[in-house]
Amino acid sequence: MKRIGWIWLFFALTSALANAQAKTEAYHITVYTGYSDGRKLLLEGRITKARPQPVVSATDNARKNLKHNLRQFFNKEGEGWPVEFWAGGVHFQARTDGEGYFRVEEEIPGGLPVGWQTVLARTVVSPGGKVKPAFGRGRILTIPPENTRGLISDIDDTILISEVLSKRRLLKNTFLKNPAQRRAVEGVAKLYTEVASSNPKPEAAPLFYLSGSPRQLYGGLTQFLQRNHFPKGVLLTKRISLDSASDAWLNQVAYKTKKIQEIFEYFPHVCFILVGDDGEGDPEVYEGVRKRYPQRVEAIWIRRVHPGVGRVRFENQLDLAEVLRGPGGGVVPE
Repeated sequence: MKRIGWIWLFFALTSALANAQAKTEAYHITVYTGYSDGRKLLLEGRITKARPQPVVSATDNARKNLKHNLRQFFNKEGEGWPVEFWAGGVHFQARTDGEGYFRVEEEIPGGLPVGWQTVLARTVVSPGGKVKPAFGRGRILTIPPENTRGLISDIDDTILISEVLSKRRLLKNTFLKNPAQRRAVEGVAKLYTEVASSNPKPEAAPLFYLSGSPRQLYGGLTQFLQRNHFPKGVLLTKRISLDSASDAWLNQVAYKTKKIQEIFEYFPHVCFILVGDDGEGDPEVYEGVRKRYPQRVEAIWIRRVHPGVGRVRFENQLDLAEVLRGPGGGVVPE
């Protein structure tokens, strides 16, 4: 790694040159939101053949939405391609795997600046090689030590109405609608903003959106969060692939437990509120995390969507509806 000062101009010039040359088969680097404690960083992404992103509207019909959503699952990847990145004045590199994904975990000599940093990415193209010019842009959040109050939130049926208990309605909501047509749970965006604002530096609050949805739906989830005014946070989605690097396809408990543990290990100074719903395994996941890290869990908030009277309810898990009603329900201020 090395610090650089001229990369912004250099990136713009090389990007314009490559776009002029690559008139046949263009590729794009998707950079998923990363995070850092200032000393080390975690960043993931993927290189795929570029496609124009449609402008979505609340008036789009189901056929148009289905076509766009299904296309996200079929693409040509940049396999084994070297990639270089710049973020906060730091330069680092990676190489994609057999499905076009990359994962960077790096120690950062000198550290990253606090807050949100823009990540610029490009492929390293050699003359006569198979690697195509590709560029991408993303963000990475550096959480400062004074921000000690965090939140990890599920998405489907916790903040985004998906109706997971009905597979027919779940598929309809996921594939026949677009981000402009999806409904948010009322009041949750404001609640999360209040939690973030209880930190000394709210703009760099430890906020994580942990979704069990595949990464092919990452763009739509990002648009949903922005359109519904949720505070900026790190969006984590599931890698579903045919190799050993894949996340658990059907085991949401194993997948979410692993991701939460990674976050806890990166930020040992943060105490988290865990938010989910009881449609699938969130109460069990969070209870397991609370038992393993009793000093790291401030509260657990559960949105009740399961109709069964026999659904297990764990002690110390508050109903999200009660928290939203406040005051005193969820102890938001600190």
